[in-house]
Amino acid sequence: MTARLSGKVALISGGASGIGAAHAEVFAAEGAQVVIGDLQEQLGRSVAEKIQNSGGQAEFLHLDVTVEEAWKNAVQKTVGMYGKLTTLINNAGVYWPAGIEAEERDKWDKMLSVNQTCVWLGMNTAMPALRD
Repeated sequence: MTARLSGKVALISGGASGIGAAHAEVFAAEGAQVVIGDLQEQLGRSVAEKIQNSGGQAEFLHLDVTVEEAWKNAVQKTVGMYGKLTTLINNAGVYWPAGIEAEERDKWDKMLSVNQTCVWLGMNTAMPALRD
């Protein structure tokens, strides 16, 4: 790779699998320091370990994106580990396909919380560190 992201520090929500894990791997391969935030601890630690074994810099943090305090903790720990935060990838998301008659209210509310509210929580919480 070309080290295009050298000096960058990325916090990636939903970074333990899928697109988030791919972001983490590519960012680290390009020289960024990566923090993987996710509920999936085993998968997240595995992605971080894979990146570290490839010579990249990555850490895993338990992050429930629906909880404002969890976001504050993730941003604080990221800045504490790497001295700054330059990039937020708000990747966490869920989808449980059910027809309108089969969907349950609690699952619907959780899907909205993870897919919409958490994006705002992440941006709102990370913005001061991103500006720095």
